[in-house]
Amino acid sequence: MTRAKTTGGARQALTTLMVLALTGCIGAEIEHSTIWLEEFTLTETGGTRPTLAVDQRDGTVYVVWIGTDDGTSNLYLSRLDPGSERPVGPFRVNDIPGDAAPHDQAPPKVAIAPDDGRVYVVWQNNTPIPGRRFPASNLRFASSTDRGETFSSAINVNVEAGGSPASHTFHDLVVAPAGHLAVSWIESRDEDDEGPEIRLAISEDRGLTFQPAILIDSDACPCCKTALTTSTAGTPVIAWRKIYEGGVRDIALAMPASRPVRPYVDHWQIEACPHAGPALTATPDGTIHLAWYTGAAERAGVYYSATHEDLLDFSEPIPILRDLFLPPSQVDLAHSDDGTIWVAWEDRTGAEQEIAVGVLERKGGGRIRTRGKALPGTSPSIGVGRTIRALAWLDNESVRLATTR
Repeated sequence: MTRAKTTGGARQALTTLMVLALTGCIGAEIEHSTIWLEEFTLTETGGTRPTLAVDQRDGTVYVVWIGTDDGTSNLYLSRLDPGSERPVGPFRVNDIPGDAAPHDQAPPKVAIAPDDGRVYVVWQNNTPIPGRRFPASNLRFASSTDRGETFSSAINVNVEAGGSPASHTFHDLVVAPAGHLAVSWIESRDEDDEGPEIRLAISEDRGLTFQPAILIDSDACPCCKTALTTSTAGTPVIAWRKIYEGGVRDIALAMPASRPVRPYVDHWQIEACPHAGPALTATPDGTIHLAWYTGAAERAGVYYSATHEDLLDFSEPIPILRDLFLPPSQVDLAHSDDGTIWVAWEDRTGAEQEIAVGVLERKGGGRIRTRGKALPGTSPSIGVGRTIRALAWLDNESVRLATTR
């Protein structure tokens, strides 16, 4: 490893967001400028899809990824402190060597407690099972009270671990304003399971223990990651790709004890798994923001939509990126204190895979305006704080970080 309650008017405005057409493809309006003042390489080899989180108190940036060396995989964390010229770390998170498994749609997730900056991390491991094509997996959790330099011994989020072998993966992690933790995942009992389940587990003691998992829904697309955010009351909101009648794989949203809602009928019928899950973020005004990929005929692309946290009405989708043919693409969302929505996505319309970043501009009906030049790579993760913007991504096997303060 290399060290290195929207009002009625606001809701109506959401539903009138416009679509922009560009030369060649439809999507974000481009504004070429430099938005990243610093770039860092966190590891040069063996890296896999990273994710990041920003401490909203002071702008500290935390990046996690699974690194593999000589066939052994571990979870690593690097930290960029305010005013620092370079990141510190990486620090190994998992206390048991090799107790981590790389997966593009199940990367480790990091979140920061809003009150004291405690660092929380969730990741998956793998256990080969004779006779099974895919290994069983548990979701592992650890926390740090010293800014990620040391971590507690890992525990299982799925508290029934030790029973019949199952897959617990495609996870996400969120910290509610009150400090409660929520972890979502897809659970499958065997590789022939016709209805993989969406599960959610809550911790009310800062991750010391997790309550038994809640069943949110069945018939999930078995290999697209889940996404989590919270309402203004701290209730988890979950998004995933659901299998509808006829093999249609569209996005669904739900809260615990609520029925899944379908933000938009893409009607993407495919007898395969696209490996492209949704992204969520929630602003203090009670708006839930959603981004996702669809391969639906004649409208393949990456889209953005928004709804009030009651999940009743969704705005007309805005294409972030759209083309006649667009391979499955990853997308991420973040928001700043003033409610600005930041979007990072893979642009796979050209010969090279690139990462683009843009902002949602509500004036003039709404559009996504691309900020800055594209960066070579895949798998973006974006975070915004009061004093900083940060982007982590994968460039071949190099984990990269770009920031602007």
